[in-house]
Amino acid sequence: MMSQTIHLASSIDAEAAARLSSALKNVQGIQTVDIPLDGKKVRLIFDDAITSMQELATVMERAGYASTEARAAHGAGGCCGGCN
Repeated sequence: MMSQTIHLASSIDAEAAARLSSALKNVQGIQTVDIPLDGKKVRLIFDDAITSMQELATVMERAGYASTEARAAHGAGGCCGGCN
């Protein structure tokens, strides 16, 4: 399992958070989606053998929500340190 926090480019309201959460929960491998009340970040727990941050970022972008910064791909300096 992998845990990742994504900072959103702009705050979102509760309705938008529910839409984004729903879109992410439809991705196979997602265990937990948490969007705190401030609507500034998304906390994810997912099975990285089934999905990837790149796929999750694509889902977010297609749903109309972007993160504040592009992250390097795993193996290119983007590892969170949670790998075994």
